[in-house]
Amino acid sequence: MLRIPTGKTPLVTKEQGIAQLTDDGRHHQYMVYLLFSGERQYGLLLCEVSVRDIPFYYVVSLQIGLALHNYELNRIEAMRRQQLCQDMERIREQNRELGMKSAYDQLTGLLNLRGFTDRAKKICTEERKQRAYLLYGDLDHLKEINDTWGHAEGNFAIKASADILKNCIRGNDMIARIGGDEFSCLIFSDGESIDVKLKNRIVQACREFNKHSGKPYYVELSIGIECFELEKYEELQLAAVKADQKLYEAKKGRRKSIRRVEETEEE
Repeated sequence: MLRIPTGKTPLVTKEQGIAQLTDDGRHHQYMVYLLFSGERQYGLLLCEVSVRDIPFYYVVSLQIGLALHNYELNRIEAMRRQQLCQDMERIREQNRELGMKSAYDQLTGLLNLRGFTDRAKKICTEERKQRAYLLYGDLDHLKEINDTWGHAEGNFAIKASADILKNCIRGNDMIARIGGDEFSCLIFSDGESIDVKLKNRIVQACREFNKHSGKPYYVELSIGIECFELEKYEELQLAAVKADQKLYEAKKGRRKSIRRVEETEEE
């Protein structure tokens, strides 16, 4: 029997054949079997066997060919499963990104109307009655900002309004930008006069912002707040109608122009 150390397999060529590997002065007789499955050939099986063992090694060669074929199929299947897992993870990640984009406003990072509605409906499925306040906020005179100083300044005012509202509510409350200059907050609290306190807090936050903004215009919000008992989504819809009415009334008292007084006097 010819033994070759691992990692030192010799190269068999036309000039350097098998016979040179067994140059031990003895007579050798080999049988060569094709290792195949169907039309695929995997290699050769070279055996030094007696004549009576030739049929046995032929059967062995067929089994080796079939085993190599199954190994190749299993390897291909494993690669396909791995690729499928990678594709599925990529699809899940893309769906997560799409879900984020569909639920959030890109300009402010707040929930959008769809995200706000979906979360509110999910809260209502808990069927746990709780006191809540629905706030509708509207950035005053966005059109004037856009027309006078450009849409970049309008976007700045919208983001500033979003930050003001975020800083005036708690982290477990919901806030969304539901339109161009419109915001909505869902606040959960059993406290009394939360609507008055929250409105005053927002007014004061706007004053502080305008004091240091350096902008030629004021960033101010008109606010409408409705207190209600939230258990079903229909109750939120009714509160939205009332909050919108209060917002409409609040807008009647806003400035006629958000241009700073100093700039008006200069003109």
